[in-house]
Amino acid sequence: MLFVSPLHQDVYQYRHHVDLSSKSGLVACAMDPAEFAPARARADVAGRQDAIWFGEWAWGKAPDIAMKWALEHETPTDFYSPTMPPNSKAPNRFVQLHGRASEEGWWDTIARHRQFVHFPRQPECFSMAPLEAALLGCESIVAGRQGWESFGLDIDGIVDLCSHGAERFWEMTLDALGE
Repeated sequence: MLFVSPLHQDVYQYRHHVDLSSKSGLVACAMDPAEFAPARARADVAGRQDAIWFGEWAWGKAPDIAMKWALEHETPTDFYSPTMPPNSKAPNRFVQLHGRASEEGWWDTIARHRQFVHFPRQPECFSMAPLEAALLGCESIVAGRQGWESFGLDIDGIVDLCSHGAERFWEMTLDALGE
């Protein structure tokens, strides 16, 4: 079995009461850091401000906690979600609700922000959003329950792991098949 982080493997083994350490491997989610460079460069020139939150509008993703953070830190924060209920109202003056964002220019939308906030209520095996935001030049403020943190590497180390994720996947797959 392949897991995307040590946290993913630990949670699986705990929930299923099995030890897979000899029959499993770790493969970080594959991503190409170069994909984010143009939007980051444009934002570096134009400047960044405020904060952004994006994700599914669900209890587990905790948009309410991010809204509270915006108020406590008095930081204007843009909220984007394809599943935001229609006619949602901002609970305080630091929250701007936008709903679904256009896919075109999405990286630019994220990159124009100084910070990305992400406070899920439960551990996430490997959330890509904080890494995407970091690659776009945002400071990622997270709750500390991210699978990528369980590798014990800094953000550059995680990006390096991800940039080789596809190679690692095929290397382990072919090895398992005996090729």
